[in-house]
Amino acid sequence: MNFFRKIGRYIKRKFNINALLSIIAIVVSLITMYYQFFNIEHDLEYTFLFPSVGEKMTIPIVYKNDGNQNELILESNIELEIIPDDGSEHYFKRIGDENKKSFPLILTPGEYKTVTLLGDYKEYFKGMLEQSADGVKYREIVNFDTLSVVVTTQFISSKGISKTRRHLGKVTFRKDKTFDRMNIEPIKLMKLEADDKIEMTGGEVINAGYNMNFDMTDTLSADQIEHVKFMFNMVEDTDTILKKVLMDVLKRNNAYPTSKSK
Repeated sequence: MNFFRKIGRYIKRKFNINALLSIIAIVVSLITMYYQFFNIEHDLEYTFLFPSVGEKMTIPIVYKNDGNQNELILESNIELEIIPDDGSEHYFKRIGDENKKSFPLILTPGEYKTVTLLGDYKEYFKGMLEQSADGVKYREIVNFDTLSVVVTTQFISSKGISKTRRHLGKVTFRKDKTFDRMNIEPIKLMKLEADDKIEMTGGEVINAGYNMNFDMTDTLSADQIEHVKFMFNMVEDTDTILKKVLMDVLKRNNAYPTSKSK
């Protein structure tokens, strides 16, 4: 009889141990599933390092992934403020078209990467073509003092594709379009978050690659004249033949570049 009682106690004790092990395994599985599928933490931070200005503006940017998910940065660029001389609203021109080769950028959890952004401020000084309800207008750069410098970043967030801009400081150029000085904001690590305050303003900025589709031997419209002014300022001084052709077109249409463009 005692023999059967011992066997019964053994089976009962063994069953309790197995049940306990099963419960522990289930709890561990639930915890693993929670951290794998439900505990999603997006924590992407960034900062700029000390910039420099030589032939181009150079701004190192550090991205750090403190979350537990892979992060994807689509692009980042330098923009420089344009201050019109007619009192109209200030806006920004991208001066970092060549930065696209450094993106997209993937950061795994715990990883950080440094990207050096380049800005060609010499292209900035060639001006812009502006498109609005009133037509096309060539915008000459006339203000060189304390221009805001921002870095824009486009990335994938929980809301989809998001964009933010960060003010880095103020830069001043001399009247001969050479670099004078740059005052920067404090360098600190900040969370990379979507900027819900960004609003699109009216009008459209046309970049330097815009093509003219008209015969310059004809009498030009007001919009076409603005295109020629833009092309005149985009041509390097060494291209004297093309510059002379564009000058002749403007003269023939009773429109002349400003003295700063000659």
